[in-house]
Amino acid sequence: MSATVTYNKKTEKYYHIFTGPRAGLWLKTQTVGTRVKRQAIRPTDLPVLVFHHQNCIQGFAGKSCRHCFRMKSRAGLAWTPIGRADFATAGKYKLKSPEFTKAESPKGDKGKKYQAVIFLKSGGIKDQEFVHYLQGPDAGTWYKEGSMGFNKITVKNGGVYQNHDCKMGVTKMVCRDCFSFGPTSTAVSGGGVAPDDGGGDGASDGPEAAPGYTPKFTFGTDTPRCGVKMCKAKGYTKCLWVYYDKCFEKSSIDKAVMSFENSGKCPFTVYADCAKKTKKGQFYPGDKKAYDAKQPWRKISFGSCSAQVCAAKSYKSCKNVIAHSCIAAMGIKQIMGVKNTGMCPFVLHEKCGWGGSRYQVLPEEKKDWGKKSPYTSLKFTGPAAKVCEKTGYKTCTNIDSNRFCLVGESVDNNIAAVHNYAPAQMTFYKNCKFSGTSHSLIPGEKKDWKSAQKYRSIKFTPCVARICKKSKFTSCVTITDSVTCLNEVKMDNLVASVLNTGSCKMTLYKECTKGKTDVIGPGQARIYGDPKVASWSAVKWTPPSAAPLDFGYWMSHTDDDTVPPGGHHFMTDLNEIPLLNNNKYGVVLPDTTIAEKKILYHDKLADVVVMRKTWFHDDENHVIKLAADEDYCIALSLTSNAKDQDLHLKKCKKDKTDQWTYDESTQQVKLKANTKRCMEKASSGDKKVKVQLKACATSGDKTDQWGTKKPSSGAKYQLSKKGLLPWKFSNVYAMAGKAEPKSKDIDIVFKKYVGNTKDQWHYNIKHYTINNNKYPAMVMRVSGDVKSGTQIKTAAKKYDTKDQWTFDHENWLIKLKSNTKYCMMKAKDGFTEGINIVLGECGKGGVKEKWGIEEVFTMKAASVTNVKVMNSGHDMWPMKFGSYSHEPVRIKYVLGSATYYLYYNFAAPSKSTSAKCKATELCGHIGHWYYVHGAPKDNSQGSDGKAIAVAKREWVTFPLKVNFAKKDGKYTVRLDCSKCST
Repeated sequence: MSATVTYNKKTEKYYHIFTGPRAGLWLKTQTVGTRVKRQAIRPTDLPVLVFHHQNCIQGFAGKSCRHCFRMKSRAGLAWTPIGRADFATAGKYKLKSPEFTKAESPKGDKGKKYQAVIFLKSGGIKDQEFVHYLQGPDAGTWYKEGSMGFNKITVKNGGVYQNHDCKMGVTKMVCRDCFSFGPTSTAVSGGGVAPDDGGGDGASDGPEAAPGYTPKFTFGTDTPRCGVKMCKAKGYTKCLWVYYDKCFEKSSIDKAVMSFENSGKCPFTVYADCAKKTKKGQFYPGDKKAYDAKQPWRKISFGSCSAQVCAAKSYKSCKNVIAHSCIAAMGIKQIMGVKNTGMCPFVLHEKCGWGGSRYQVLPEEKKDWGKKSPYTSLKFTGPAAKVCEKTGYKTCTNIDSNRFCLVGESVDNNIAAVHNYAPAQMTFYKNCKFSGTSHSLIPGEKKDWKSAQKYRSIKFTPCVARICKKSKFTSCVTITDSVTCLNEVKMDNLVASVLNTGSCKMTLYKECTKGKTDVIGPGQARIYGDPKVASWSAVKWTPPSAAPLDFGYWMSHTDDDTVPPGGHHFMTDLNEIPLLNNNKYGVVLPDTTIAEKKILYHDKLADVVVMRKTWFHDDENHVIKLAADEDYCIALSLTSNAKDQDLHLKKCKKDKTDQWTYDESTQQVKLKANTKRCMEKASSGDKKVKVQLKACATSGDKTDQWGTKKPSSGAKYQLSKKGLLPWKFSNVYAMAGKAEPKSKDIDIVFKKYVGNTKDQWHYNIKHYTINNNKYPAMVMRVSGDVKSGTQIKTAAKKYDTKDQWTFDHENWLIKLKSNTKYCMMKAKDGFTEGINIVLGECGKGGVKEKWGIEEVFTMKAASVTNVKVMNSGHDMWPMKFGSYSHEPVRIKYVLGSATYYLYYNFAAPSKSTSAKCKATELCGHIGHWYYVHGAPKDNSQGSDGKAIAVAKREWVTFPLKVNFAKKDGKYTVRLDCSKCST
């Protein structure tokens, strides 16, 4: 059959072959010299398909046939098809008769064959074979047949691109292997076609549909998180992109990588074998390296979390961290800067047990303190988002806890903009039940509503991914762990690429829950190309059993941390229900499932997630509700109030079975219908002990008293019975109102103590507030944002995050209860009265932040020995505090089991005078005893010549007098206890 076709603005005659070995080809008439012949053309030269049908009828005169045909434009192809080459010029060799077959490889296992192309070179006695391997350990390599076997040769422009032309036959898929020659490089980033990875699932190492495509690795919605460019050449060329855990065994980069560049957000590990038995290297985001020889890498495995912790400013002397770490144990004695280089948010803690003050770092954030920070450990977390009160992502609160109820927060019913940084889907609800009307943001998504939205709670879903109809991650649909079969989201057999943006491992299936599978790890991606070849129909989610980040059952903060979410949100003191005898234990659910008749237990609070241990007391209805679901309450297991019955979680009825009262005098939780029955531990054990209804002890005992232990020691050491809140350096000075503190906004200042209505205070141990004695409705409160420099002023009591304080008498600090990173302190050094009292970072205020009653040491029943003058004449050393070098008297003081080395500055330090020294607390008292904080028993203090912080001198009252005389520049010192009466 022939057809006259106008194509490319030229009218030419083409012929289409229907039958025979060349069926399906187009031929074109060409004149070569004086000869006219028909020559086959490439499919892309004429993108027209011809459909042929032959209809034959058997008649009396024989068979009569009619031929029918229809022409149709061929659809655009993913890449230019490759025609079969009849011959090739490889370097100086002219090769012919190519055969696509399998052959043993010199570097491969004996007897094992790999895909290759064998060519012949005519000449001599016999044809000479040339082999080009497409797979296996010799992939991309040429060998020439010689007298001693096959020898490796170098061939310029001798690369082979391969393509598979497949059609469904009667019984199976029939494929024709086509190949042609071109540049040796098969780099996607530099052009050309990405070869199949040999997996047989239609996937490849790179985006086959877009040669030259370079992915962006950001925290956007539809971009890969993990990705590394693996290159066969030292100069970062001949490269393939790898987005997922991959075995290279059937790939062109198998044990052939000579350079790589990790542009993604994930660390990765390489192995010499696909079973991951022999580790060959660990690399981190941003790493880029070239080698002089091929690396023996056969497997890559991606991680999720990565951070850099730096011991010097300007991000120098850094170490990489990919799991929860105590930084001190890594050899970094101080943290001066951090970078979040991975896809997981993380929190820095002051303590290696994840306690103390906290500092959150979101993905792509960094912080350079330029000096030593107080943090010693790092913990990766799952949930993380900025929730903002104003449009344009301004005035934001950082959320870092799962199932977060916003009641009591400034963003409650007032969310204008959000940026979700979590590797999890973020959902907003109109109530604190985490149900009903909602709005969701996928990982990396941000939303500016331009007006306040009335959302009251937030939940994070860790299992989430984007499945896409097209390559390059476009035309995507979000799925979570609520999806099993992809026909639920109308994506059955339509998946061309996948982005796993969550925290769970996802497994794709050819059929719902069975058939051939492919596994995509957290943060990883994969391009399949033709979705019909991939033909994915189902997905299964697997939360990792030991992930580097807290996810799934995400824990909130620890006991030493700030109040956990759900704590202060309900404006009540009953957040957790701790046992009074040991606040580390309290009432908890056995697991995270909220259901009827769940037995309640007494267990360690730090070991369970917030939703299992957080309650609030509905005073109006006398019920104790579960914070995670307000429909459920603590109730009796029976309908009667018989003793020794278990307590259960049940739907709230607000009747005699679930109504309680809290007796503050005995600190017992009593049944309202029968106040002789109390909530009590069933036995004397600690872990997983049932909570039951029992007969109340008369005044409460260690098994039936519940509530927070009140600060019994701190306040009494730092606040006198008369109400003096003194400066620890000199109790002559104290905190006072600048004016009569009978109204709000009166400055709290530093003044000499008088003992009047301005400078007398008391501590409310129930509500953690510092109240004025005469005007108890007025308390000390942070007057603005919780940050260094914000003034402390009087205000009406609110019992919230800005007016509750705790006393740390061991360090002589007054800490903000809601954020113990901050303390009360003088705005500046000196003795000037009227200096404002402000908020500052604890541990950074020196003498300015220390408040407390001077300790009293007695001589009665005590012994004083080992008297020394701290100078070289006594074989001792000067004591350097700050920039001043002192030569004090030192004694060893022993009273019972207590031992202290006490010091006494009897003269001014060198290069100073007595008057100058007394004028600044940085020099210190003269004629006063003290010991070194944290090292009272250490007699080697100062021996290394290093300066000791001036704030470490703890001044004490001690009746032992020191008399001295100076003659010829030398001091004669005498101790006098003639007036010691105690």
